[in-house]
Amino acid sequence: MAIKVLKFGGTSVADSTAMRKVFEIISSNREDKQIVVLSACAGITDKLLKLSETALSQDNEYLQILEKIENHHLKLIVELFRDSEKSASCIKSVNFLLQSLKKLIEGVKILEEITPKIKAEILSYGELLSTNIFYQYVLSRGLNSFLLDSREIIETDNYHLNAKPNFEKIQQNGEKLKKLLQNYPIVITQGFIGNWKKETTVLGRGGSDLSASLFGYSVNADEILIWTDVDGIMTTDPRLVPNAKVIEKITVDEVAELSFFGAKVLHPDTIKPALAKNIPVKVLNTFNPNGIGTTIYQNNGITFESKVSSMLLIEDCFYLRRQVTKDSRDFSYYLNLLKSNFEKLFKFSFNDNTILAIVKSPKGSDTLNLLEQEEFLNQKVDAIALFGLNIPNIDKEEKSKLDYITDRISEFLESKLFFVVSDYSAILLLQPNKGKEVIEFVHSILFD
Repeated sequence: MAIKVLKFGGTSVADSTAMRKVFEIISSNREDKQIVVLSACAGITDKLLKLSETALSQDNEYLQILEKIENHHLKLIVELFRDSEKSASCIKSVNFLLQSLKKLIEGVKILEEITPKIKAEILSYGELLSTNIFYQYVLSRGLNSFLLDSREIIETDNYHLNAKPNFEKIQQNGEKLKKLLQNYPIVITQGFIGNWKKETTVLGRGGSDLSASLFGYSVNADEILIWTDVDGIMTTDPRLVPNAKVIEKITVDEVAELSFFGAKVLHPDTIKPALAKNIPVKVLNTFNPNGIGTTIYQNNGITFESKVSSMLLIEDCFYLRRQVTKDSRDFSYYLNLLKSNFEKLFKFSFNDNTILAIVKSPKGSDTLNLLEQEEFLNQKVDAIALFGLNIPNIDKEEKSKLDYITDRISEFLESKLFFVVSDYSAILLLQPNKGKEVIEFVHSILFD
């Protein structure tokens, strides 16, 4: 029997309608053992963060935030159960958690101090509340399940607010999880939360995705399913191109490149523990469970076409050039200068005594003046980044499409600047404010 890890993000457990969708997905899969990893309800972690920030203030704003957190979860229970007896039982256990949270905040106010350890504990309540409610709902619907405190499995270092996993201990703790799965077909647990010597820690960016990957790592799961509110990783932003398509399979290196360029995809570091054991990771839509989704693989042993797989519009870019002479500063000086003064450095190269760079988002109002002082020619541009495998050696058919695109663009935009950035990306530069009117044309040639 296969073991699958199913992670549901904040929008997937945001309200009673979403939680019922999660239940339908879980109950439809009776053949596999399931580890169900839940995030906090959408917006609750932000409220808890605000709560921790206002805990030391002189006013009573913290009470208003506590009330909003309480009201959200009590409303969720009433709407989810629709049965006064069952909802009353759930409310009792949830009230215990809410009272514990309130006592924690009151302790902060008495001590007039909030440490990273206490802040991590406050932040953990979002997942503790969502999993408690969902677990009791699953039981009320007749499914045999177990509520596991993730801190029993996910051990970390002592950086409480940005903890790093202890892989050796997590692997050892996986034996405990395997034994639970022998007796329970469904184990429900929290994302984002870990522990260091019985002190609560929280994982950093993409913490719940990382938790799912770590649970899969601990038991050598057969598959990890990341359920969210999109159909998968798309060929481009569907808000710009309505007929954007789902990418059925993609490598983690392409995902890393997409993430670096600013696409809203999984952070690649969060799924590396799973991929290290060759566990495929699939991104699916909770609200469209029959969709094909996107499966992310390591490059090992998987055959992929050498072609463009996705694209991204990037605005607020600058194309920079500078002639380098024997009197110029050291090459590394200019590299560090651009890294220090722009949010992103997409390309930096040195050829024929010329430095060429493509950057995004100046950090300060005086950055452009600094470029002039350093004798950089700068031109504001829009950019369309193209992603795929082995971009420098793309196949002939795909190359002919790119040539056609650049030829057509040069006809009506007077622009034909195309740069390979890495093995996984290339950038097409356009006149400023022209990207939105061009991206649909480029997408139609490459993907339709």
